[in-house]
Amino acid sequence: MLRTTPIAAALGAVVHDVDLRPPVSDALFEALHAALLEHQVLIIPGQALSDEEHQALGRRFGELSVHPVQAASGTFETMEWIEDGPDSPPKASRWHADLSWLPAPPKIGLLSARELPDVGGDTEWMSLRAAYHALPRSMQERLEGLVATHDAGDNFFVQVEYAAGKAIADELRKLVEQSAEHPLVVRHPETGEKVLCFSPPNVTEIVGLAREESDRLIETLHALIEEPELSMRWKWAVDDLAIWDERLTLHRGLPDHYPRRRVMRRCTVDPAERPQAA
Repeated sequence: MLRTTPIAAALGAVVHDVDLRPPVSDALFEALHAALLEHQVLIIPGQALSDEEHQALGRRFGELSVHPVQAASGTFETMEWIEDGPDSPPKASRWHADLSWLPAPPKIGLLSARELPDVGGDTEWMSLRAAYHALPRSMQERLEGLVATHDAGDNFFVQVEYAAGKAIADELRKLVEQSAEHPLVVRHPETGEKVLCFSPPNVTEIVGLAREESDRLIETLHALIEEPELSMRWKWAVDDLAIWDERLTLHRGLPDHYPRRRVMRRCTVDPAERPQAA
């Protein structure tokens, strides 16, 4: 049995007294996986994992994702480094699900704190499961069966061109579609529960609705996402490891440390299938 302490009512738990360096026993992994499905976000302090050990843990959940930019550059690396500093402002300060505009977005995220500022730099997660259940029954029924367009946005490709060059940005445009359609309410493939599928920066329209009605519904969901009782906040220490279910949550990195330096290491895990409508 894992010893856990809840972080907030809606989601999140700290996992105590475990060592996730390989080899991780099947019993420990199964307990970790069960806790993740229950709490949606797990924080495991004191995990001084190497790059290889971090990725090995990720592979226990499935095949590691290759970020589209890595694929476009030809490196096909599965490890990502997120570095904030004076010349690299934080870029993930809005609630979002990673790469929700792909046909099959990642299912699990694993993030390790490598270098931290003396102030600020916390991360927040919010529960899409709790968000769905917070809706009135009439709104739940209204959303079921609707489909939303998730779009990367032109600015994504502009940022890639600025950071990696025009050649990689052009190759990226060839490799990926800029948008995908996902149901607004999906069933979690492992638990069967109904979950809101919504990433605020990327949802641009509700398919089949008049623009005014679509915009009004999107604004309603934006307001819901901001409800504080749906979220948790974590203040990092070096070697903290966060594991979260991308299918159940949104997250954002607070920019209040800028221009101080912050370095995080991340890998994500590919899903077995596209999001399925409830």
